[in-house]
Amino acid sequence: MEETMMHEEALHAKKSLTFGQVAIYAVAFLIPTLFIPFTGFQLDFSKTYVAVIGTTILLGVFVVKSLRSASVRLDWSLLMLSVWLLPLTYLVASFFSVSPSLSFWGYQLETDTFGFMFLLAALSSVVVLLLKREQLSGAFLALTWSALIVFVFQAIQVFLKTPFSLTILGNSTVNLVGNWNDFGVFAGLVASLTLVAYMSLRLKRIAKVFFAGMFGVALFFMALVNLTEAWVLFGLVALTFSVIVFAQLKRGLEMGRVTLPFIGLIVAVIFTFFGAGIAPSLQEAFNVSSLSVRPSVGVTLGIMQETYRNNLLVGTGPNTFSAQWLLHRPVAVLETVFWNSSFNVGSGTILTAFITGGLMAALAWLAFTLLSLYTLVRALFTVPVDGRSYTLTTLSGLGFVYLLAVHYIYVPVQSLSLLMAVFLGLFIVSLKGTPLVKQISFERTKSVVRQYASLVFGVLVLLIAIGAVYGVGQTYLSVFYHERAVEVANAGNLEQAAALIQKATALRPEDRYFRTGALIAIARLNVIVQNNDATDEALAAFRDKLALAIQYMNKAQEKNPHSFENWLTRAVVYSSVVPLGIEGAAENATAALEGARALSPQSPEVDYRLAQINYTTGATGAAKNLLQAAIGKKANYTDAILLLARIELAEGNLSDAIASVRSAVFFEPQNSLLLYQLGILLLQDKNYTEAASAFETAIQNQSDYANAQFFLAQTYAFLGKLNDAAALMAQIKRTNPDNALVGVYQAALEAGQNPFDPTQLVSPERESGGIE
Repeated sequence: MEETMMHEEALHAKKSLTFGQVAIYAVAFLIPTLFIPFTGFQLDFSKTYVAVIGTTILLGVFVVKSLRSASVRLDWSLLMLSVWLLPLTYLVASFFSVSPSLSFWGYQLETDTFGFMFLLAALSSVVVLLLKREQLSGAFLALTWSALIVFVFQAIQVFLKTPFSLTILGNSTVNLVGNWNDFGVFAGLVASLTLVAYMSLRLKRIAKVFFAGMFGVALFFMALVNLTEAWVLFGLVALTFSVIVFAQLKRGLEMGRVTLPFIGLIVAVIFTFFGAGIAPSLQEAFNVSSLSVRPSVGVTLGIMQETYRNNLLVGTGPNTFSAQWLLHRPVAVLETVFWNSSFNVGSGTILTAFITGGLMAALAWLAFTLLSLYTLVRALFTVPVDGRSYTLTTLSGLGFVYLLAVHYIYVPVQSLSLLMAVFLGLFIVSLKGTPLVKQISFERTKSVVRQYASLVFGVLVLLIAIGAVYGVGQTYLSVFYHERAVEVANAGNLEQAAALIQKATALRPEDRYFRTGALIAIARLNVIVQNNDATDEALAAFRDKLALAIQYMNKAQEKNPHSFENWLTRAVVYSSVVPLGIEGAAENATAALEGARALSPQSPEVDYRLAQINYTTGATGAAKNLLQAAIGKKANYTDAILLLARIELAEGNLSDAIASVRSAVFFEPQNSLLLYQLGILLLQDKNYTEAASAFETAIQNQSDYANAQFFLAQTYAFLGKLNDAAALMAQIKRTNPDNALVGVYQAALEAGQNPFDPTQLVSPERESGGIE
């Protein structure tokens, strides 16, 4: 990791680098730094796939090495055994899951799946099996270079204002690790490890400058991100070393070794308690902004309590938190902007596993955590303090425990979980030769049966590993096709999007791919409807697109019948053709929404969509009741309020319509469209003073709102403010010179006449050359 350690390790190395070592160093380097700067390539999943490939290669190296030798030597410890307890519990819980496929592999090997936990255990194990203690410095050197590259890239992004021309890099918060908060976690890890290295190693001047510089840069980026969880963890590290320094002050420590931990502790305390007031100014100075929201600890514990009432032992199945969230989320969430967000995780990765994996997963994680802490404490008191071994143990142990703690209090991206597995492997490697790690030997030459058995087992393991690479590769490609399909569909190229989603479903028949396919089919169907083409070819194309959408949704529900999104999308598919009078569409849409209600009983969206169906079919009474139910669940549900106002207005209840829109404006006072609609209703009600106020506020919020200006001019005319009305018409005429009607009104107002009829509103949008 630095010059002194590298020199000492060179003395202990008995031979040149092996292929296995290089592969381990490459994986350690690529997990933080791998980045494919093109849309469609998922950053985190790309790193996971590299880890799958790397783990398979390392496993192959170990199998070949074992088959070529007369005996097989395995290093093991209780900590390593407890690691494998985690995927075992996830495996059992997946069998009892409400959606086994989602629990076993997920959509892209998400953290809370059996597949990902198996990968973590396998990655840490192959590091232990193939790496020797005297080879650890190479791994730390790779990690140091990766941290340096991550920081250099981010410095370019922040200080040079995203100089790269690629669209995906068009934001200063884009980084090589994950989202912005994950980068803050990584910076905290680097700050902690550089502090340990600076305090523990004998360094030359240039190495001191390097580590002090890395420490300062890491603190700067932590301040720029300002994630409280990262500050707390780093603060604990800085506090520990501050206590050690204070206890050793009489030994004549160097000034840097005395001041660095105290500086880190002071900065951590300041930002932990006052960061909310300091960080915004710093972020504004560097034009950095990011929003990341997840359920609080209290809410997560509440969902866990509700889940344990019916699923105590094995939970609802790994990777199924979103279903529990929709069932048990607090009512207060419906009043926030995240009311229709379906969170896939709780406040922390491990706490989420307590819910989805039940008591069994909770006990496995707690056992692993307690054994990790016990091993670390015992290692720090039993490993000889000879500089090299002790520092390696401290660095690897701290890196592992830091990231383990992060998983309790935060939801890191997959790359940080993979990095935790690497540090775990390095930590156990650093304990080789101590009582904490035992070695088992298996002699293969004593029996022909044993030789053939080991050969068959080795080949079987390799075939399974290669199959995993192939399977995850197919998943990776399907994710790419799906992301591209969404991108090109949003750009308006529906035919290409349909072809891409077909490729995605051919590789992996996932319900979310089928949902996307159904929505694309409906978008293509709407294009046909908008063209007003009644030819036989158009009608045949309409029937084909509708049948395709229904087929996609049937497959989605077959894949996962317990998904709220699947039921809701099914309702959207049928609802889209209700206005066309398709037989059975309204009934099927209603049945789908009732299915969605069973999975999310608190959702006001279900009531709103049912109201839309009833309104379209003429059942306005039922529609009003459903809208009132939706508003009762979510008082600031603007869409429901406006639909209720439309129904009231159609029934001649102008005062009720005005009251509905007023309530919508109350919740969104900066919404110019709502203010404009309120002004129109007030104008119809001849309440000119309040109408003028609504139009004026709308124009204040959106200065180029020409329609609001036109009706404000009408309102001014009725209030006798003819000069103000004429000035507004002149302004509209300058921006809409082709609208002849505006010119007529302008001339009349300038002549002191009111050209408007109070019994009928006139809108220039109905004339050729409407205002814009």
